[in-house]
Amino acid sequence: MSRLNREFDVVVAGGGIGGVAAAIEAASHGARTLIVEQSGQFGGVGTNSLITSFSQMPLPGTPEPTFVERVLEELRGIGAASQVGRAFSAEHLVLLLDEWVLRSGAVPLFFTSLVDVVAEEGVVKKVVLHNKSGLFEVAAKVFVDATGDGDLCWAAGAEFEQGDGETPHGQPMTLAFYLSQVCEERLLPREEMNRLYDEARARGEISNPRENILAFKAIEPGTLMMNTTRIIHRSGTDGDDLTQATIEGRRQVWEMVRFLKTLPGFEQACLQRIANRIGVRETRRFICDYRLTYNAMRQGVRHEDAIMVTDAYIDIHNPHGSGTRIEPLPEGICYDVPFRCLVPRGLQNVLIGSRCIGVSHEAFSAVRMMPHVAEYGRAAGLAAARAVATHSPVRDVDTKWVQRELATLGVQ
Repeated sequence: MSRLNREFDVVVAGGGIGGVAAAIEAASHGARTLIVEQSGQFGGVGTNSLITSFSQMPLPGTPEPTFVERVLEELRGIGAASQVGRAFSAEHLVLLLDEWVLRSGAVPLFFTSLVDVVAEEGVVKKVVLHNKSGLFEVAAKVFVDATGDGDLCWAAGAEFEQGDGETPHGQPMTLAFYLSQVCEERLLPREEMNRLYDEARARGEISNPRENILAFKAIEPGTLMMNTTRIIHRSGTDGDDLTQATIEGRRQVWEMVRFLKTLPGFEQACLQRIANRIGVRETRRFICDYRLTYNAMRQGVRHEDAIMVTDAYIDIHNPHGSGTRIEPLPEGICYDVPFRCLVPRGLQNVLIGSRCIGVSHEAFSAVRMMPHVAEYGRAAGLAAARAVATHSPVRDVDTKWVQRELATLGVQ
């Protein structure tokens, strides 16, 4: 065992946008907080997977902005995010999150993986971590699972569901890449590009199962973020599958680059970057004290313990191949995500601050986006700090206090 055994009030496992938000809130509210991240930077899919555009925003915070609203305001102020739209610079987001975490007083630990947990009767006592210092344990009073896949909850034995309800397969993975030196003025209309793409698929030149080309303008002129690969029937919680999915993703990148360079505007395009981590949309969804469903979304169901209000809609990339189900909500409908969706059943001192909250497969497709995940992290971090201060289980935390501290729901 390493000599780095330590004890904190709160340990946050995972440094994506939710984990960072959780650590900042916990530390800012007086909890001695450690945030553990397996890569060398914060930001999760927004930085490591190069998904550099915020999709499906929650409703604007009232009276205070949401976490991602604050991020965009800060990045726009330094020219690192688009003034119209929600594209941002991954590099600047890394720098910003470093600054915010350190300012909060949270302790960061990069290049560190969660290996296991030590738990007794639903109470997690310690996490077992590994990095260049070897194996070591860290104890805490409360833990926040911000791993995305729920690795901490899974290791602690929490119950989960996985798949689309009929098969074990969730939404497919994607490997994003950047193209630079694109002549945007010469690009064909989207419909025409997709027609040529379909023809190339019919000729067997492209085996990517995605049904269309998905591109986003980056903040750099002449640069596009391509979120257009699709890797199906691979699990983000299986090491072999992740390896094979990454290799397949890179093969699709090369296939797509060759095709795109035959189209007007792409002739001089250069493959600038490939994400260093494949984008995993969906793995485990944990059984929590409440399960948000498709019907609750469409009916605009509201909850007393709401932590975020949104009008995000169904956005399911076909787990089995081509097609994406986009289903807007009825006009005027919005709904909320309750705090109970963050409380995994059977665990007493663990909260979820990432996408693997208690929701159905359909609801997950709407509320899995980074701006939503940041609010789960904020609520989890606040509740963790409060549980420490009041010496109480996390599910007994006063949710009205959490709402007031979030200051985004207009709760007085």
